[in-house]
Amino acid sequence: MNDDGPGTEPTGTEPATTADAESRRRPRRVALFVAAALGSVAVALAIAVASGADLSPVETEATPARVSASPEPATTEPPAAAAPIETPIPADGKLAPETAAVTVGSLLVALAAHAEDPSASTDSLSSLATGAILDEVAADTEELKANGWSRTGTAKVGSVRVIATDAATTPATATIEACIDSSDVRLLDLAGDVIGDPLASPRSLNIYSLEHDGAVWRVTSRTFPDDAAC
Repeated sequence: MNDDGPGTEPTGTEPATTADAESRRRPRRVALFVAAALGSVAVALAIAVASGADLSPVETEATPARVSASPEPATTEPPAAAAPIETPIPADGKLAPETAAVTVGSLLVALAAHAEDPSASTDSLSSLATGAILDEVAADTEELKANGWSRTGTAKVGSVRVIATDAATTPATATIEACIDSSDVRLLDLAGDVIGDPLASPRSLNIYSLEHDGAVWRVTSRTFPDDAAC
């Protein structure tokens, strides 16, 4: 007596299953599909030939690869010199601290640009300065060239105090005291090393003399107080 219980192998010939029949029909379906596709291509070619279409291969130009150009090195431009602002003398004859700050600040920007090109004439500063201050700039430029030194950066105006204004003279004159911040200014030797005491305070009081030429105030000279701390 045969026991077909768990763990025994089936004996005899098993009847064909639906999956077996499907696996035998699949190759025939694929063959029929490929034949139909090839037939469609043949028909399309025949129609194209009959219509006189040009079936020669088309040559296309290869698009050249886009090459990114190397970025040009950034150049540091010296600050542009500020143009003088026309400032008539007020009716009360007093120079406003704001006007004094703009006058000195414009000169400091122009001096920074001038330091970038020591060969330039001090004539480029004549709209902002005149007299002894231009002689000081010329002497400073000669010292830089003689030693092979250079100066970078721009000093900035901090607080300003108007000491005196005399609008009765011709030209009108004024004396101001300004705290100048030179934190961004560097004096460099020929090797590019910084000259000076790194512990020295970058801020100092400067006393400027100004005169009014009928349209604008211009700096004429600069001195320093006994105690220049600010």
